[in-house]
Amino acid sequence: FDFNLDGKDYTDDLTFTANSSGYTVSGLKRPISILRIPATYNNAPVTEIEAEAFADRFSLETVIVPNSVTTIGGGAFNGCPYLKRIQIPFIGGTLSTSTSSSNVFGYIFGTEYYTGGIYVSQNGTTYYIPNISTVILTGPLTVIPNGAFADCRITSITFPNTLKEIGQGAFKNTYLNNITIPEGVTTIGNGAFDSCSQAEYINIPSTVINMDGGFTGCNPSSIKIAIKNNYYTSRNLANVECNAIIAISRKILLKGCKNTIIPDDGSVTSLWNSAFNNCSSLTKITIPSVITSIESGVFARCTSLSSITIPSSVESIKVGAFAGCTSLKEVTIESETVCKKITSWTGSSTTYLLDNATTIKAKYEVVGLTGYTKSTTQQNGYWVYTKN
Repeated sequence: FDFNLDGKDYTDDLTFTANSSGYTVSGLKRPISILRIPATYNNAPVTEIEAEAFADRFSLETVIVPNSVTTIGGGAFNGCPYLKRIQIPFIGGTLSTSTSSSNVFGYIFGTEYYTGGIYVSQNGTTYYIPNISTVILTGPLTVIPNGAFADCRITSITFPNTLKEIGQGAFKNTYLNNITIPEGVTTIGNGAFDSCSQAEYINIPSTVINMDGGFTGCNPSSIKIAIKNNYYTSRNLANVECNAIIAISRKILLKGCKNTIIPDDGSVTSLWNSAFNNCSSLTKITIPSVITSIESGVFARCTSLSSITIPSSVESIKVGAFAGCTSLKEVTIESETVCKKITSWTGSSTTYLLDNATTIKAKYEVVGLTGYTKSTTQQNGYWVYTKN
C-alpha cells in the first residue's frame, strides 16, 4: 500500500551520505508534500535516516519509508505539523521489542515543541507529534512495544502479518475508529487499547490466547471474536452473539458494550473489573441470575444507565462498581445478601449503587438505609424506598 502515490522517483529531491552498509538520507533539497524514500541509491541500500533530516518541513503531508531502512534518527520528522500519513517498517529508532524511549512512535518526531505539535507521553518521555491520522507498518514486526502509540490521534493503523504481541498501553487514548487485531497475534497487553473511545467495533482473531483488561474505556457498538478461538468468545453456549469478550474457562465477561447481552446460560458468572467502564451509550442492561459477583468499576461512568436490577444470585459488589452513574435513578435489589450489606459497603468499599437513586425496590429490607421513606407494605413483592 502506498497512499496512491504518483509513481515518481523522489531521489533527486534528497541528499545522501555514505555509511558502512549503504547510504543515509540526510536532508531534503526543496519543499515537497509527498516524501518517498528510495530503497536504493547508487546501487546500494538506503539504510538510515539522519536525526532531524526532515525537521521543520511544513510542506510534508505523506511519508513512505522503505523496509531497507533499519535506523531512523531521533527527531527525523520534528516540526512537520501537516504530516497526515506515514508508512514505516518499524516503530521508533530501530526494529526492536524493547520498551525504551527510542522504541516509541514519538521518537522520530522529537521532544522539541513546535506549533501544531501534539503533546504525548510515551514510556515516561514527552514528545510532540503531528496530527497524523494514518499509520502503516510494513516491516517484520513481531511486537508493538509498550506505550508505542499512546496519546496519538491516529484513526487508522495497518499491522504487518508478522505481528504476535501488542504491548501494554500500546494504543492507549488514541483516536482509532475501529480495532481489528490481525490473525497471528497471540497476546494483547493490559490496557493496550484503553480509552480508545472513538472505536466503533472490536474484532479479535482466533489466535489470541492472552488478553485481560485491554479495552477499558472503549465504547464500541460491536465486539466480535473469531469462532475458532478456544480461549475467548463473544457468543453464549447456543452460539448466539453477545457483543462481549468472555474468558471461556473462567466464565468471566471481560469487556462489554452498549449492545451486550450478558449470557444467562452459565457461560458467564462474573463481570470483570471495568467491563462496561465509560460506556456512556449504555442505557439498559440485564444482569442474569447466574452472576455472582460484580467487580470493581464494572459500570463506572455509564452516564446514560437509568435503571438496574441486582439479581438474587449476586453475593458481592466491589468498590466503585457504579461510580459516576449519574442517571441511575431506579435500583431493584433481589439479592438478600446485597440488601443486608449494601449500606455497610462504605468508605473505601463503597459501590455507589444507591448514590443517585430516587427509587429503590428491594425483595428484602435494606439494612441501615437512611434518607429514604419505606413503603408500609410490600408492593408486588418489593419494599419500595423513595428518596426524601
